[in-house]
Amino acid sequence: MKPAILLCILLLSGPSIIDAAKKKMTVEVVSVSESTTTVDGTPVDNFLAKIILPDGSHALAGCEEIIGGSPKVCDLDNGYPERLKRTQENGNTITTGYPKFEATRNGKELTIYTAAGKRTYFIVNFW
Repeated sequence: MKPAILLCILLLSGPSIIDAAKKKMTVEVVSVSESTTTVDGTPVDNFLAKIILPDGSHALAGCEEIIGGSPKVCDLDNGYPERLKRTQENGNTITTGYPKFEATRNGKELTIYTAAGKRTYFIVNFW
């Protein structure tokens, strides 16, 4: 069989490993803890999310953004911040009440799709 025909058969035979890694799934964000730190004199917002993955695993995922830099890219308010509950705990803002989100995963990188755009978190541990 010629290599070009074999490649065609492989591409048409079904989803590849790459496609499987980027398959959309639904995740549940239990809470997001937001704190602010200073790095070299620049304030940075740190977001730490408790997320339940489709297989039931509990992932702890983080995202950082420079305050005053680009628009918030970590906030998961989905365009409806009034629907969320915010509490203060040890100087951190804890947000709960999120809907379920569509997401894709590539290794430790978790891309969460919200009505306000996509957000990239990195799985750092479990809870």
